[in-house]
Amino acid sequence: MLTIFPIEDTTVDQSLIIKKSLNFFEKVDEIDLTIVEKLEECSPRNILALARTLNMPKSTVYRRIEKLLNMGLTIEPIIDYNKLDLRCGVALIEPATGSLVKLYNVIAKIPWFYKFVVANMNTVIVRFYEPKKYSGLAEKIIQALRKIGLIKNYKLIYTSIELASSKVSSEYFDRKLKVIKLKWSKWLKSITENDCFKNIWELKFLDNKSCNLEVDSIDVKIIEELQLNAFQKLRNIGKKLNLSETTILHHYRKHIVERNVIIKYTPRIMIYHPDLSSYLMGFITFRNRKALRNFIYTLWNTPILRRVNKVLNDTSVFASILVPRDEIIRFLVFMDTLCEVGIVHSYKLYFAYLKTLSSWTIPSELFKEDYWENGWSRIKRVILENKRTWNKVPHSSVSLP
Repeated sequence: MLTIFPIEDTTVDQSLIIKKSLNFFEKVDEIDLTIVEKLEECSPRNILALARTLNMPKSTVYRRIEKLLNMGLTIEPIIDYNKLDLRCGVALIEPATGSLVKLYNVIAKIPWFYKFVVANMNTVIVRFYEPKKYSGLAEKIIQALRKIGLIKNYKLIYTSIELASSKVSSEYFDRKLKVIKLKWSKWLKSITENDCFKNIWELKFLDNKSCNLEVDSIDVKIIEELQLNAFQKLRNIGKKLNLSETTILHHYRKHIVERNVIIKYTPRIMIYHPDLSSYLMGFITFRNRKALRNFIYTLWNTPILRRVNKVLNDTSVFASILVPRDEIIRFLVFMDTLCEVGIVHSYKLYFAYLKTLSSWTIPSELFKEDYWENGWSRIKRVILENKRTWNKVPHSSVSLP
């Protein structure tokens, strides 16, 4: 029988996790963790500002960052895809029986499916974008995959851009003791009593619906390079693109930075060890916009809410939530309590398998001066080549438009 615990604050002892397995936190100290936190504020493009913030020599900061990179730390630019004239969305795809791996491998080759993960052993969760000019392209691709027998069911929803709540407030994180505090009761009180007064500028992008092209082909290529390695020097990007450092610098500062095409840079780091935590992804529907706002603003920069997209023209969000396994029951009680008091209308979350999480860069080769190509001929070729490989339909009676 399932035992339900009362809602109360808890503390996760990170030191126990460290003793159990080799992990990121074993090899870092308090200064390293401070650098990770401050990277989001100063960005990897300005190491001098980071060194000044930390009151450390620039050379020391470089050495520590190099150590962190060698240990697997990556920095991800959070991009306002709407300014690239791209619409964003999420698809929950249930593969046909025996087709999960085949479906996953095909999705990995489709340029508009930029982030995907296996969840609940029978679902592939896909974050996608598509050019505004080709509205419905993502669904056309999914229907083509369904036509060749890979997909049983799917749900496709258009959303805001994906935002990352990656910075953990020092209120919850004791770096020296490596202890993370989960303040369930405080969060519940804040959400239910409208007691959240945070001013979080980036959350304004959750309500942005407009798509406009504010970049050119050089900007798109620079963004792709920064997705590959956010620490790259602009002169090195210029060499790769066969462009002068002056040209690259102009496009980065005047187009990408001043127009907020890159909203911020965020470290990819697991707060808890992957083997001892649960990564949940799914839709949460709220009673009204006020309830949605209270939930997001309260949990932003806390240890549990990591990523969020707002469903367009709705009071729902698609959220990624990280919870230590020992805290799953308390999290469920937390969510059910929000349902009982009328904050949350409904929620459906999936256990995501982080080792299957993949993400790709924007397909800059499909951008032509001032418009996107849909890449359909390339996508069609990928689908048909894979279909022939599986030999599911003798002599291929299935054709794609």
